[in-house]
Amino acid sequence: MGPHQLVERLRRIGPKQVLVGVLALSVLIAASAAWHWSATYDESNHLEMGRRIVQQWDFSRFDNSKMPISALNYLGHSAAWGGPEGALFGARLVQLGWLVGTALVVFFWTRSLVGPWPAVGAASMVALDPNLMAHSAVATTDAPCTFFVLLSTWLFWRALNTPSRRSWLGAGAVFG
Repeated sequence: MGPHQLVERLRRIGPKQVLVGVLALSVLIAASAAWHWSATYDESNHLEMGRRIVQQWDFSRFDNSKMPISALNYLGHSAAWGGPEGALFGARLVQLGWLVGTALVVFFWTRSLVGPWPAVGAASMVALDPNLMAHSAVATTDAPCTFFVLLSTWLFWRALNTPSRRSWLGAGAVFG
């Protein structure tokens, strides 16, 4: 099959279906890595921050690189199965949502500028980026920070281009 035939098949499938396939592939690859990697040196501290929030409603930070978003990782950790490896995998699975969310922000932003197929290409580059996939496969704050910085930038850009009370409130809320 030549490149022209591939392009024609993709057009028949549609951009949203291709995007879903790329995101699924990205999640499968990152989840496989998340399962096979040993714990990083700071994952336990991120999970401890999450545990304090979930169990004790204690938001005090014992380390400035730990954030309340780690509570989601702890929930995945405590809901998981299969001993310590399964619990760590459960904490890491939460992170894959940030990777998908980041790719979707890129998709919607790019689609608003240049159309659906270039948006699929841009979102695919994000979803399959080795660095983003690696950081989305460990229970740290890197992936959520990436997601929220990109989302707040996009919403700020939208508020500048189509100003309204709603767009400015949305941009401010996400930035905050």
